[in-house]
Amino acid sequence: MKFSISFDIPKGPSLDYATSTLCIGSCFAVHMAKQLENGKFSVGLNPFGVIYNPISIKNALDHLDNGSLFKEQDIFSHKELWHSWMHHGAFSDVDKYVALDKMNRALDTSRKILNSARFLIITLGSAFVYEKNDSGDIVANCHKIPASQFRKRMLGVEEIVSQLGTSLEQIQKKYPKIQVILTVSPVRHIRDGVVENQRSKSTLLLACNQLCEKEQVHYFPSYEIMMDELRDYRFYGKDLVHPSESAIEYIWTRFMDTHFGNQTRIQYERVMKVVSGFQHRILHEGTNEHKKFLVGQISKARNLMDELPVDFTNEINRAEEELKGF
Repeated sequence: MKFSISFDIPKGPSLDYATSTLCIGSCFAVHMAKQLENGKFSVGLNPFGVIYNPISIKNALDHLDNGSLFKEQDIFSHKELWHSWMHHGAFSDVDKYVALDKMNRALDTSRKILNSARFLIITLGSAFVYEKNDSGDIVANCHKIPASQFRKRMLGVEEIVSQLGTSLEQIQKKYPKIQVILTVSPVRHIRDGVVENQRSKSTLLLACNQLCEKEQVHYFPSYEIMMDELRDYRFYGKDLVHPSESAIEYIWTRFMDTHFGNQTRIQYERVMKVVSGFQHRILHEGTNEHKKFLVGQISKARNLMDELPVDFTNEINRAEEELKGF
C-alpha cells in the first residue's frame, strides 16, 4: 500500500568539484548552499543576504554584473542602524562604514565566485513585493519601517519573466558557460495568507516554466517534492511553515540524483566519509586508538586535497592540535 507518490525528475547538468556554484534567493537557498558547503564544494551564498522576490533577485544579479560598489548614498539610517534597501538586515550596522564594508566584501567575494562558477542556483520565495511610496522602487527588505510607507502587490508572470529573464541573459552573456537552476522555495509564506501564498507560488511556477525555455536555464522542483512526495506535516518544522531537517535532507538527495553525475556522486561520497570522520566524537579520548584514528583522518584528508580541489585545512589543524596532547 502506497502512502505517497513519487515522480521522475529529468537529469540536469552535473555539478563538479572543479568549478564553483553561486546560490542566491530565499532561505531555502541557504539550505542548499550549506549542503554543498558541507560536501566541500566551492560555493558562494547570497551576497545580499536572504531575498525572496524575483525583482530584488534581479537587482542583485544586475549589481553583481555591473562591477560597482555600494557608497554612502546607497544606505540610510533608521532606528540607530544603517540599512540598504537591497540587503537583508544581517548587513545593517550602527556604523555606516562597517555596514558598507560588509556589503562590499560580500559583493567582492561573490563576484570572484561568479568568475569561476558553472552554476547559478536561484531560489524564488514569493511573488509579493513592497514598493516604496515615494519612488516606486521595490525593496528586498523593509527593515521594520512602517507599512504605510510601502505598497504591497503581487508581481505578474510576464513581469517576472521580462525582468529576471533580462538579467539572466546579461549574466550568461558575460559568463557563457554558466548553467542556471531555478527552483521555488517550499517554505510557505502564510503571513501573506494561505490562499495568497498559493497564488504567489503559482505565479512563480508559471514564470519559471517560461524562463526555462531559455538556453541553459533549468528547473528543479523543490516545491513540488514538498507538496507531493512529502505531503504531511511531519515533514515541517514546529512552525508548520519551514521544511524539517529530514525534508531538507530528502530534497537534497533528490537534487543530487538530478544534478550529480556518476563521477561527482562517487567523489562526494568519498569526501563525506572524511567529513563524517572528522565530526565523529571519540568515546575514549587519549587512547592509542584515538591517536590512530586522528592520524588516519589527516592522511585521508590530505590525499583528497591532493586529488580534488577540496579544503580540509581547518579539520587537519584541529586534529593536529589534538595530537599534540598525546
